[in-house]
Amino acid sequence: MIKRLALFISILVALVLLITTGIYFSQSKSLITEDMNAQADIILRLKKNGIDDFLVRMRYLMLALAENSALKEYFEGRTDRESIEELFTVYTERMSDIQAMRLVDLQGNIVVFWREGELVSAKPDYKPIYVGDKEFFNLVSRNPKREPVFSDFERGHLPDAVSFCPSMIRSMLPIFEGDRVIGYLIVNFWGKKLGETASQLDAKRGYSFIVEINGREKERNGVFIFHPDHKYEFANQFGTEYFFDTVYGRDNFKTLLSGEQNMIPMKEGFMFFSTYYPYEDKRQAWKICTVMYKDYFFQSLTALRHEFIAVMLFCIILSILTAAVFSKYFMKPFAEIKKAVQAYSRGDFDYPLDGEYTGEIDEIAKSIRSMADSLKIYIEDLKNTQMRMELMNRLSALGVMAGGIAHELNTPLNSIIILTKLLQQETGESEDLATIEHEARRCVDIIDNLKKLAPDKEGNSEPLPVYLKEVIEKTLKYINTDALIETDLDDVVVSGFPTLLQQMVLNLVQNGLDALGENGRIRVTLKRSGGLALLSVADNGCGIPESEIDRIFDPFHTTKAPNRGMGLGLSLVHKIVKKHGGQITVESEEGRGTEFNIRLEIRDESSSH
Repeated sequence: MIKRLALFISILVALVLLITTGIYFSQSKSLITEDMNAQADIILRLKKNGIDDFLVRMRYLMLALAENSALKEYFEGRTDRESIEELFTVYTERMSDIQAMRLVDLQGNIVVFWREGELVSAKPDYKPIYVGDKEFFNLVSRNPKREPVFSDFERGHLPDAVSFCPSMIRSMLPIFEGDRVIGYLIVNFWGKKLGETASQLDAKRGYSFIVEINGREKERNGVFIFHPDHKYEFANQFGTEYFFDTVYGRDNFKTLLSGEQNMIPMKEGFMFFSTYYPYEDKRQAWKICTVMYKDYFFQSLTALRHEFIAVMLFCIILSILTAAVFSKYFMKPFAEIKKAVQAYSRGDFDYPLDGEYTGEIDEIAKSIRSMADSLKIYIEDLKNTQMRMELMNRLSALGVMAGGIAHELNTPLNSIIILTKLLQQETGESEDLATIEHEARRCVDIIDNLKKLAPDKEGNSEPLPVYLKEVIEKTLKYINTDALIETDLDDVVVSGFPTLLQQMVLNLVQNGLDALGENGRIRVTLKRSGGLALLSVADNGCGIPESEIDRIFDPFHTTKAPNRGMGLGLSLVHKIVKKHGGQITVESEEGRGTEFNIRLEIRDESSSH
């Protein structure tokens, strides 16, 4: 009987622990997997945005460079080569992304050549290098357009070079005089910025790379453009066998080809990928891949599993000893304790175990009750910890996004400011150029304030008196839309930060514009009510579904299409309102429109004197 009792207790304790830990592990694994998918989606979206910003910046640089009148004057014989070489030197000193610049005549001869800090064409023995037989040159010259054309990403090499240069992408743009092409501008851009965007990931969490899918050129189909192991890159140029299907498997390559975005299970973890089209021909695409390590994301779960196994073994041994020594005291209240243990195994930790026991049986009953209470508290703590981790991940992602946006936008904005100053030097003072420079600098200020909205970066500056009516009118002035925007504004002064309040108004109005359909209308009102300023932004757009209304202020939550925003606008508005000590509410009816109402305290004018 004692042996059977010991066996029964051992089985019962093991069952309780297995069920409770099984439930916890199942729930935790599901939450961790969802979190990993969410993080991968954010990472891939950031990388796609970074690549897109890189190519857009290169395009605007090409258009700006080609518009310089000195290039046209050179081909028409009105200026000399030395002047163009000096101009190229100025450009390249100010734009670190440029690897090489070439001015090419209609026959394909490089007449002005700057490369990696050196004016090659200025050498006494320089003979124009002929590129008229290059496929890329012929592609542009046969069908000249007023838009720059980008080449394949590759390691550059010219007949006069002794080795391959680092990864770069080439852009070519015809120079027009009216409707006539008089020459070509070719600029090579360093690929390191794109490489940094592709590989920016904590090595403990995983790694990222870019692979090219090419339905036109077999030798480029599946070639790695960027990879942490650099020997894998550009197999088509270096004659290696490092293609996606040879490194990661043919079946995984088929999955990569079959969809725009998906997940591939791997031995080491999960590979998430998304598709980016850098060229007009959709047969040629870039697959942005991120591998997430299972060991990193499930390490806490694995450690807890080991700890629970140790606890389970300890409890089994303890139960055998208890049954062997105290079985005669245990049999009487057996039925009651058995029911309680079964209730705890089902997760009912509030089941009462308060019978009148004596001696060691009473202590055992109290121990079981204590164990149930501890497990209940432990599981609740684990759930709360998981929720806090999810919130921290969201806030961390918001900080990374804010820093990433600031980093990526500051470069093109500074380029705009520099180019505007160059144009002012060449053409003289212009009101339009001054407006461009002023608005670019305003964008830089907005970006600085965006960084302040990230966690722990709000700054310590003092609030100022803000004439809210002027802020609203100034903001609406710079919104370019065909929709009707009505205003009814009182003169109200609040304490705050002008740029942040302007950003708040801009985001609310832009959010309304995105929701408008035909005959869309926005109404902005500002009223004084006692000691409060009441700001309302209403639209007659599509409205917000009732199921989404409680989540609209969450970071990265959006019901818009992927190319219409990343779900940060309303979370920033909420942050700005809270920073100013105000309140924001929303009323919406699906199909009829949405109204945001903000309450801010009016500034006490007497306190400012």
